[in-house]
Amino acid sequence: MNAEDESLVEVPYEVNNYKNFQYAWYHGDFGKFRLSLLLLKLGMAYDNGLEQEIAYNQTLGSYLAFTENRVKATAALYYQTGKIASRDLSAWYAAAELNIGLSEEVAAGIGAEYLSGTDMDSLDTDLNSFTLWFGTNHKFNGWMDYFYVGNHSNSVGLIDVFAQLSYKKEKFNATLKPHLFWSAANIINTTGDVEDKYLGAEVDFSLGYQLIKEIGLSAGYSHMFAASSMEILKQGNAENTNNWAWVMLTIKPTLFSSEKKQGNQL
Repeated sequence: MNAEDESLVEVPYEVNNYKNFQYAWYHGDFGKFRLSLLLLKLGMAYDNGLEQEIAYNQTLGSYLAFTENRVKATAALYYQTGKIASRDLSAWYAAAELNIGLSEEVAAGIGAEYLSGTDMDSLDTDLNSFTLWFGTNHKFNGWMDYFYVGNHSNSVGLIDVFAQLSYKKEKFNATLKPHLFWSAANIINTTGDVEDKYLGAEVDFSLGYQLIKEIGLSAGYSHMFAASSMEILKQGNAENTNNWAWVMLTIKPTLFSSEKKQGNQL
């Protein structure tokens, strides 16, 4: 159980993180299939009047992967229940992806993710927004991290439909990954009307070159084409140019070798 510091008496836990958690996880390989099962229970502290209490929520679900030759398919389904603060939680997540190697150098893929959300005009006290408690920056929902990296929790959810085209030959590689985004729940504008759920499109592009075994150079560019609905969620002006570029040098030296040197016995 987490605490802010050592104390002989009980003190409030003010950190924006879990107070305690328990989990059970199973993973198995079955030939061409890989299966993972998860049950996670999180206890989050919150203030209820003058007292601090702990609300518990549970995440349960599974991940399945199939691989054969140049084909790889994955699917995932998770459900969340319990409470966040004083609100009842009922949310779910679903994802599927298919990647096919078109040749030794070229691969293509398509996929989609659905994260349930809560309508902005909902009069129900239940929370239907799926929460990514331990997110992975850049890997999902676009490299610009518009969603679920420090924001968008307890919001309208997300539908992410994406494709990927990659090329790799010898020391060079390139990846193009466009996304189309929609909200999973209703967005309400300033006049009280339901806004279009389409949030915009993002295009991610990267290049990489392995200079030597231990050193690699990579660069990338991302551009967001935001729709007017994005302004309601993120503020700002959707017509403004929004992009970023990066360059990275990766060094992976071998500090210790497990190989044993063999010599001649005289």
